[in-house]
Amino acid sequence: MDPSSSSSPSIKYDWYQTDSRIVITILIKNVSQENFTIKFKETAVSVGIKLPNDETYNLNLNLLHVVNTNQCSYKILSSKIEIYLVKNLAVRWESLEQKESAEKPKSGDKNWDALAKQMVDEKDSESVETLFSKIYSDGTDDQKRAMLKSFYESGGTVLSTNWNEVGKSTVEVKPPEGVEYKPWK
Repeated sequence: MDPSSSSSPSIKYDWYQTDSRIVITILIKNVSQENFTIKFKETAVSVGIKLPNDETYNLNLNLLHVVNTNQCSYKILSSKIEIYLVKNLAVRWESLEQKESAEKPKSGDKNWDALAKQMVDEKDSESVETLFSKIYSDGTDDQKRAMLKSFYESGGTVLSTNWNEVGKSTVEVKPPEGVEYKPWK
């Protein structure tokens, strides 16, 4: 339960799930239909209840997964209100609401170009790692020794498989052009 979602902390709510739906129970007595409003969205539900003291109880939930708004419903009972959210996918929800993310775009639009670039970069990174792993695993003992020595002595800026060259002296640091190398202290 997230008390920050409501304006009146004395009113509590809870939830549970089945394979096909989420049931939210708001523990409040004697609410009339005229004093109750609800709005279903695919990833949100908003409830407003006018209280006898002319205050309003608001519950706004940002749901973890998408629900089918056409099949969602509610029941106002004498001791509580039950809200039925129909899941779009029959998956177990780890929580009712999504966690706030610092990386979440404010506009709701996704930057698909940035996402595509990130995926390409990750794929390229995996390909390079796979390539180096294959070279190392298929290499001779001298090639493995050369790779380890060159990488270690150069601070990760040089990778060589030529032991005849690497074995003679300390491998120099060779950062990429336009980059200044600073040793870790």
